[in-house]
Amino acid sequence: WNGIHFSWSLDFIFFCLFSGLIITLHFWFRDLLRELNKKYEILLIVLFLVFFLFLASEGLLFISFFWASLHSLSSPSLGVWPAEGFYVPDPCELTFANTLLLSNAAVSLGGAFVSLEISSSFWVLFSLFSFILAWTFMSLQIKEFRIMGLSINDSVYSSVFFFLTGLHFFHLVVGLFLLSLFFWGCCFPT
Repeated sequence: WNGIHFSWSLDFIFFCLFSGLIITLHFWFRDLLRELNKKYEILLIVLFLVFFLFLASEGLLFISFFWASLHSLSSPSLGVWPAEGFYVPDPCELTFANTLLLSNAAVSLGGAFVSLEISSSFWVLFSLFSFILAWTFMSLQIKEFRIMGLSINDSVYSSVFFFLTGLHFFHLVVGLFLLSLFFWGCCFPT
């Protein structure tokens, strides 16, 4: 099975939709930065509510996919997990290193915010260290995916695995983007 074949018209539709999304995000961020300079208090309340709703929806999405994975695991019709020929990485090697990298990035990012609040000059060091740790985590995560040799059409486990890790990877990319915006805004104030 060679996968799903898409025609050129679907590629064009995807390109148009993706371009529209990028243009919309550009104008949304432009308006957001303009309103932040005017210091509207209602904007901060709305941003907090939107961020809270985003976190709640992402949490429910993660819970539903973990539920699907555990439900499929307990189903007697699917057989034994892991399937034959399925490579499960050793949790004491690369996976453990990734966990340490990501947790240290979160701790150093917290240190950057605390340093910024107390007007210390260590926020540059902390935020740069967080960025480097998160970037290293993403590089090692890609390496781990290549080692596993897992395909999305192998089983329900692989499709749920790729969806959850892809969603986590997307959140890391967005977090790195926001971290770079934070770093840029602090280095070059208006």
